[in-house]
Formats: sequence, C-alpha cells, structure tokens
Amino acid sequence: MTQAPVQSPMQRPPLAAARPPIGAGLPVRAGVLVALVALALGVAAIRDALIAADLVGGESLTSAVVDAADGLSAADWMLPAGVVLALAGSWLIAASLWRRSFRAAALSAGTGVFVSRRAIERIAASTARDVPGVVDASAQSHRSWVLVRIGTDGERSTESEVRAAVAECLEVLDPPPSVRTVVMRRGPRGPE
Repeated sequence: MTQAPVQSPMQRPPLAAARPPIGAGLPVRAGVLVALVALALGVAAIRDALIAADLVGGESLTSAVVDAADGLSAADWMLPAGVVLALAGSWLIAASLWRRSFRAAALSAGTGVFVSRRAIERIAASTARDVPGVVDASAQSHRSWVLVRIGTDGERSTESEVRAAVAECLEVLDPPPSVRTVVMRRGPRGPE
C-alpha cells in the first residue's frame, strides 16, 4: 500500500482571500417581514385544511375573507393604497442595489484579513492619545476616511503630529483612509 506524500504547510497553495464583511441592508429586513407574512398565511391555510377535513372545529378564515371581499367594488382608498404599495416595492428594489454598510476594512495582505470599523476607531483614538499634548481623543471611521477629534493642551503642532501618527498606523489598510482631525484646545497655550 502506497501513501501519498504529505505536503507541508509551506508547499500548499494559499487560501483564497475572504470577501469583505458587509451589513445586511434593508432588503434582508424586508425579506424577513415578507417571510413572516407568508408563514402566517401558511398557518391559516393549514388551519382551514384541518377545518375542511372536519378534524378541527371552527369557521374557515379563507371563507371569511372571501365573504368580506365578495361584492367589493372600487373605493376611494384603493388608488392611494395601490400607489403606496407600488412605491414601497420600487423602493425595496432600489434598496437591494445600494451599497451595503461599511463594517470592516481590508488589511494590505493577500489572506483576506479584515479590521472592524470599531477597531479602526479605537486604534485611531488610541494612537492620537499617545501623541504628546493630546488630552483626550475619539474617532469615527468611514469607508474612505477617519475623523479624529482631539483635545489638546494648546500646542499648535499637535494636530499635524496626530494626523501623521494616525495615518502611519492605518497605512496597513487597503486602501489607507485619509485622516481628518478636529481640534479643541483644552489647556493654556505654550510660549510662542
């Protein structure tokens, strides 16, 4: 009996890069709602089938709906209701084509490693706090930029130092985001 040679991890081909994580978006929520309505209609149909087979007592829901709709003629409320439903359907179709929400950014690696949006914000704020002269910092990230809000002790060069430090820290992202800063002076200015 012959055995196939065992490949070492270095000889195996690399795994394909993972796809970026994205938010569910509106169509998924609408799909859940439609699924719940379909489930309710299915339960009503099963109940009516059991009533028709004389396995369960009660009045059929389907016949009650048909009796209520029997003889129904056009009414003033039907046109606006139809327009609203058509607009809602068109909006859901358009929403299914929108970009999904930004959840993570890719690292400059071929392995499909991603950093969450919250982690990017924490890294940027932590990096900003490490710069001398920064009293406090917070960050907000987007697909293409990171906004860092800093409170300084009044040193004028702090803003450019923070921008450079955060940009250097985030250059491992693919593509690296632009860094914007908002400065609030919280302490006395130094000698000029």
